[in-house]
Amino acid sequence: MLCPHLEADLNAGTNDGTPSTGNDHYAMVDEAVPDTDTTYITVDTDGDKEMFGYEALSVNSGAPVLGVQMASIGARRTAAFAKLTHVFESGGTESSQNSHTLHGTANYMGVQHIQESNPDTGNAWTESEVNAGTFGVELDAS
Repeated sequence: MLCPHLEADLNAGTNDGTPSTGNDHYAMVDEAVPDTDTTYITVDTDGDKEMFGYEALSVNSGAPVLGVQMASIGARRTAAFAKLTHVFESGGTESSQNSHTLHGTANYMGVQHIQESNPDTGNAWTESEVNAGTFGVELDAS
């Protein structure tokens, strides 16, 4: 099984958060190794999303895609309750998955999820669907 590392390479869809610097959201989260407090995006409101496109897959040669794995790191900056939820989008259909409560303030937490099926079709992903999809996170502050 080939597991390419895909870094965010463009803002895609909804980008509700505030970048720590500048206005390029993806530039705040495109590191292979997270730089924690150097570049980041702040989301403050319940339902805020940050969605990204990724480098195109070009190694699959038509073989089935077994799943799309997303790994994110989040930290709560206030005493308010907050969850980080992964969002997978394909063909205009979103699937929110793997909501995790962020504990304490300034404590970083890693969250991972593998989405085996395309939320638009309910079937296994195809390479072209992954390439056209957008992926990101949503704040659940309810």
